[in-house]
Amino acid sequence: MSTIAATGWGSVPDWIGGIETAAVTILLAIGWWRKSRHRRHDQERQSAVAIRQLLLDIEDLYAAMSPNPVV
Repeated sequence: MSTIAATGWGSVPDWIGGIETAAVTILLAIGWWRKSRHRRHDQERQSAVAIRQLLLDIEDLYAAMSPNPVV
């Protein structure tokens, strides 16, 4: 009788199944983390583009309101 079976920890195939489950869980967590990181970077990039466009629009409005518009 093996030590594992004597302590009631299950058989070797049970352990292999547990290791596979843990590996899948870790891989899913890494995939979720990478996806959320990419989503955050996309949001930051979109925010930077929106701010740049807003500044350009303000610059255009200021130039249009100026008494001596620069051409």
